[in-house]
Amino acid sequence: MTARRDRGVSVLCGTLCAAAMSAGISAPLAADPIATIESGAGVALPGDYAVLDIRDEDTCFLGAPPNTRCLPAEQLLYADAGTPLGFHALRWALGTLGLTGAETLVIYRGDDAVDDGGREDALAAAALLYLAGQAEVLVHEGPALEIRDGAQVRALWREVIYTAPMRTGEMNVTAAPAGSLRDRLRDFATGGGAVAFAPAS
Repeated sequence: MTARRDRGVSVLCGTLCAAAMSAGISAPLAADPIATIESGAGVALPGDYAVLDIRDEDTCFLGAPPNTRCLPAEQLLYADAGTPLGFHALRWALGTLGLTGAETLVIYRGDDAVDDGGREDALAAAALLYLAGQAEVLVHEGPALEIRDGAQVRALWREVIYTAPMRTGEMNVTAAPAGSLRDRLRDFATGGGAVAFAPAS
């Protein structure tokens, strides 16, 4: 069974929840967009979910859940120069993966039996995509069914246009934000306030 849980917030289910339950999936209708989902070894994620594998591309290609896009956390969070990736470039990159922002997107980091910082990367990635406008973002916990050669990488051009409106109300501009962007995004994902970004240079 696949189960989701939010950050301690009680959630009421509607008709969509009942439909999900009938399919063997527990899926609260109104859960926080940055929630967690668990499936289990050998258990497939819901087929209508898109998956973003944030491990390195070689690992992603060796085995990933069906309907997966590969985008390593480092490329998602940072540009080539090591500076934070701008939202324009991020939304373009998501379009090259065939994402419009309307999908329920699962951030996947593989089996987390040995965590080398992957959970913090997953939380930061989830927060960033939520701010970029993604309709719903879930962080996967633990193992799931993986298939070989089932993942796709970025195209050279946008397959679709990422059109979801950004959540600018959850962001502010600060001259010298404290800590790293990764840490600020992680804190937001776990209940922190608005995310501070440095002004564009």
